Amino acid sequence: MFGNLSGAPVQNIFSYTFSGCSGLTGSIPAGLFGNLSGAPGYAMFAYTFQGCSGLTGSIPVGLFGNLSNSTATSMFTGTFYNCTGLTGESALMPDGVTHLYEFFANPGFTSTSYSGPYTNATGLSDYANIPILWK
Repeated sequence: MFGNLSGAPVQNIFSYTFSGCSGLTGSIPAGLFGNLSGAPGYAMFAYTFQGCSGLTGSIPVGLFGNLSNSTATSMFTGTFYNCTGLTGESALMPDGVTHLYEFFANPGFTSTSYSGPYTNATGLSDYANIPILWK
């Protein structure tokens, strides 16, 4: 859908894109957001899949591109809020090993940067390991 995008993201680029689409079913396609790289933008993925309870399966590796680990306010706020059908691990960076919450675990990354991207996404296999501020 957005697969041909490349380059640095801008603020709000995918904010609320699929929010409230409870009828959206199946897996999130790999490469959905293209090949973004560089510093993240303000609220770029805020509430992107909020309330998409029909989504199933794992979050594709590298879904959010190859972002730098700098921070942006509200960048992942509520991204997967109430996505109860998701399974597998929480979002991984393109290396397939590092979780999003590990990659952005730098001292400047505060709750204003993400505020519960995985709230109620309890089907994720690593939900118990996700830091409290991320759920």
